[in-house]
Amino acid sequence: MLNRKKIHTGVWITYFLFDYSLDMLMLWQRYPYRKADLVEQSFLFSLLLIGPKIASFYLLLDGINRIGFKHAKQKLYVILFCVVVLTGFVVMRQLIIKAGTPYIYHNPPVYYAPAYHIAPPDAMFSANRVGTAIMDFLIVCGLLSITELYIHQVNALFVEKNLIKEKLQSELNFLKAQVNPHFLFNTLNNIYALARKQSLQTPEAVLRLSQLLRFTLYETQSETIPIETEIKIIEDYILLEQMRYNDRLSVSFKKAMAYTSQQVAPLILLPFVENAFKHGVSETRKNCYIDISLRLEKDLLFFQIKNSKNNIIERNPEGNLGLKNVRRQLELIYPGNILQVVDETESYAVNLTIDLKDHVKL
Repeated sequence: MLNRKKIHTGVWITYFLFDYSLDMLMLWQRYPYRKADLVEQSFLFSLLLIGPKIASFYLLLDGINRIGFKHAKQKLYVILFCVVVLTGFVVMRQLIIKAGTPYIYHNPPVYYAPAYHIAPPDAMFSANRVGTAIMDFLIVCGLLSITELYIHQVNALFVEKNLIKEKLQSELNFLKAQVNPHFLFNTLNNIYALARKQSLQTPEAVLRLSQLLRFTLYETQSETIPIETEIKIIEDYILLEQMRYNDRLSVSFKKAMAYTSQQVAPLILLPFVENAFKHGVSETRKNCYIDISLRLEKDLLFFQIKNSKNNIIERNPEGNLGLKNVRRQLELIYPGNILQVVDETESYAVNLTIDLKDHVKL
């Protein structure tokens, strides 16, 4: 958000320096033999006249905001108010010039004063002087109005950006809230299957589930985690699933990466592994396989997973909650990702490429 007070202060200082410099240059041309005196005297006069400009502008701005500008009657009141403020400014400016000249300019020449500030007393409210005062005020109003419009537009964009960010963050949190119970539900089903068979591996499966629960409760709250942590949770999940399938399942997990500390969004890869077990292996009655490959080259992450499936069962690649959610998460977090799904008769494959530098911070 732009700081309105600081910007307005900067604009007023800039305007004052410009007004002072212009006044001084005009006086130097008119009285070249008094340049040394004019530096201080012109500064004092510009300083004296900046007060009415500041007071008049903010009085005008506050009045317009209070009156409003929606109805015809309000517009008429605004016009009348502008005329009153402008008239007050012109009178105040000229009176200050008349009263201040003898004190600021000591022993002036015939009528020594800023060319556009001072006029002889009998011409103080002449058309030329009044026109100059009006033009001076309109320049100030125009400059500050443009500044106000700029501040309003930038702050409006900032607020809109924050609202979009909050909306996307809420959507992402909602997706995570759906994925976590979905993932835990499938894991509990696996433990239930072991318990029904009175498998001796049931206690170990419960222990691994507790580790997975700890991960989903704490690690997934972070915006990113080291990729080695994501790999560890995938490996734990694979071991948990293998307890159920024994020798009927062959799992291959190949990893090639130089920097395991590279950061990645949590649970961005696990849903694909979970999907391979739930919608591939669990629906296959014969021997089955899952091949996983994870490769990291600088900031590019290549993830591939392929699993066998029952060729009788037809499925829609978009048809399960886990994949739908992870697709949307990828769109939000890594909008430049490349996701390819290959659904063949006896196999199902997912190829994912992520540029980790493309991570969007929500």
